[in-house]
Amino acid sequence: MPGLIDMHTHFRDPGLTHKEDIQTGLTAAARGGFTSVVTMGNTSPVCDNEQIIKHQINRAKEVKLGKLYPVSTVTMGMLGKEATNIHDNIIAGAIAFSEDGKSVEDPAVFKQFLHQAAQFQVPVLDHCDDVRGEAYYAERDIELAGSVGSRLHIQHVSLADTVNVIADGKKKYGKLITAEAAPHHFALTRQDYLDWGVDAKMAPPLATESDRQAIIRGLADGTIDAIATDHAPHTAEEKKSDNPPNGIIGLETALPLALTHLYYAGEVDRMQLIRLMSTNPANILGIKGGTLAPGSPADITIIDPNIGHVVDKYSFASKSKNQPYHGRFLRGEVTKTICDGRTIFEK
Repeated sequence: MPGLIDMHTHFRDPGLTHKEDIQTGLTAAARGGFTSVVTMGNTSPVCDNEQIIKHQINRAKEVKLGKLYPVSTVTMGMLGKEATNIHDNIIAGAIAFSEDGKSVEDPAVFKQFLHQAAQFQVPVLDHCDDVRGEAYYAERDIELAGSVGSRLHIQHVSLADTVNVIADGKKKYGKLITAEAAPHHFALTRQDYLDWGVDAKMAPPLATESDRQAIIRGLADGTIDAIATDHAPHTAEEKKSDNPPNGIIGLETALPLALTHLYYAGEVDRMQLIRLMSTNPANILGIKGGTLAPGSPADITIIDPNIGHVVDKYSFASKSKNQPYHGRFLRGEVTKTICDGRTIFEK
């Protein structure tokens, strides 16, 4: 299949490399079948300027594994007040903008940024999880984006209400509106949080079985366009603290989870899975890839969908192990990952 593209991942470089760095992150991505990853801006300091963007790109080139595409924050310091320099950050290599981790609370600030994004024809990746709730911010931001003609991509959809909001937004604004879901939101529910505790704590949180089924229906009928991991590494010490951070890792389990819970469950066929994990992310982001057509990059993921395996978190390439799948039986395994004609992983 075309190389997988993860349009929502967290590598902790700069500043938090004890959790994950670009070397270990890209190694985990290659083992998971991903030839391209899109990294969010909530590093330390945050990715709001051209120096950090260039640092991430250059470090990925040194590693010589998969491709890394940085995302800039929407506002300086992720403080929600002053917009980043969209022109300079695009020139430096940012392919999209996101206030990842929270919504831009001030609608006037966000609308003005969306207007600029429309002029530069770049997508804004929207984290709709804050005090008023996911569906509220999704509806608000879809209307703001539609009013200025900006492309808006709703990140990690977790609720049935939000799926309905996105469906309505697509009817009204067409291809301006896209969305993604993370594997944990179509594979797990609140019960898994009760079973696993902090290793199943993320934002947005796990929801009900009816919400999980709504996410699956959204992926099957095209309301949700992509599967993205929201790979969020944290140390065991942080997860055991009095105030454990949100997030789980996901690069090395995303494809088996999709095969197990979507393909083998009869919810999507193989071509739909390819669109969700490769073709659609490439089209949304405007990057090369997502196809095996002649003339396209030789980004190829080879899988054996029939191999079953028990997840072993201690075998992961990621520095962090925070996830709720250890010991779970999943179907499908990546056997080889090729990026630009180079083998970057082989089982």
